Amino acid sequence: MPGWDARLPWLCAGTTRRAADGRPDFGLLARDPPPAGALDSWRALRALGGWRAVALSRQVHGSTVRVHREAPEGILLADDGDGHATRVPGLLLAVTAADCAPVFLADPVRRAAALLHAGWRGAAGGVAEAGVSALRDAFGSAPADLLAHVGPAIGPCCFEVGAEVPAALESGRDRAAGGLPGLRRAGSDDRRAGRFFLDLGLVLQERLARAGLEPANVTRSAACTRCDARFFSHRRGDGGRHVAFAGILGPSGALGTPSPHGGRRRPAGPRPPPGLCESCAWSRRIATAKNSTFWLCRRHAEGGPFRKYPILPVASCKGFEEAGEASGSVGGRPS
Repeated sequence: MPGWDARLPWLCAGTTRRAADGRPDFGLLARDPPPAGALDSWRALRALGGWRAVALSRQVHGSTVRVHREAPEGILLADDGDGHATRVPGLLLAVTAADCAPVFLADPVRRAAALLHAGWRGAAGGVAEAGVSALRDAFGSAPADLLAHVGPAIGPCCFEVGAEVPAALESGRDRAAGGLPGLRRAGSDDRRAGRFFLDLGLVLQERLARAGLEPANVTRSAACTRCDARFFSHRRGDGGRHVAFAGILGPSGALGTPSPHGGRRRPAGPRPPPGLCESCAWSRRIATAKNSTFWLCRRHAEGGPFRKYPILPVASCKGFEEAGEASGSVGGRPS
C-alpha cells in the first residue's frame, strides 16, 4: 500500500504470494474437503507475528462486515461474511481471494482497520460501502479520514464479464453519465470484439469515493492475478487461495521489532489539556482515585517530573495496550 508503512506504523497489512509449488494455500473454507496443509498455513500466518488471534469467515460474495471487539486466542472462524473490522491490537483480520479484490481500510485518527473481500457481486451488493459504515458506526470513524487500498485482483485485461454484470453494478448516476466507469467493450480490431471487460479496481475506487473517502486517499494495486503467477487465479484454473491480512500492532512497532516508543502515538485531533510536554508526542491518560483524568507525558525517565502535576510519576516509553489505557489506574499511578 503506497505510503502506508510511514503513515500507519501501528498497522501490519499485506497480501501473501504463492510459491512455485503452489503453497501456501489458504483455501481452508473455499472448498470441501479443504486442501492438505491449509490449516497449517493459517497457523504459520498467526505465528509469524505472534498474533493473539486470526479472524476469517466463509465468504459468500455478500456485503456483511463482522465487527470484532475482542481477540479470543487462536484462529477465529466468524459467521459467514465478506469483511472484518476492529480496533483490537493483536487481532489479525484476513480474507482469501483468487481474482476477487481485497479492500483495505484504515483510520489513522481512531486507529481502526477493516478488510473486505470484493468480487463483482460484492461490489454490486455494497461491500465497500458496508466497510466504511462499519468503521463509522462501531468506532466513530469519519469517511474523510479513511485511507483505502484495493489489493491484487483480476485486471481489466482479463476480466471478461457478461451483460448481467454491468446491469448489476450500474447506478442511476452511471447511466446518466453514459455508462459504468471501468467497463470497456473490445473494439472491432480486437479478436475479442464485442465482449465486455471490467476494471474491478476502478469500480471499487469509485464506490469508496462516493462513500465519502477523499479520492487521493484511495489507491490500488497494479497487479492482475490472472497475469501474475505470484497469485492464485480462479480464471487461470487454480483451486488455491492467497490471503490478504490487516492487523493492529500491540506494543511492538513491527513484527518482532520493538518500536522505540512502544507503537503508540498520540492520535491526530484536539490537543490534550495543558500539562502535556510540548516536545513529546507520546502520552497516556491517567485516572486518579478522585475520578480526575490527566494526560501524563511519557517522556523517558531522565525527562524529570511532570511540571503541572508534580505528584504524578513520569512513565517510561514501554508501550501499552488499548485495554490497559482504558482501565486507567489508581491514585494517579500508571497501570
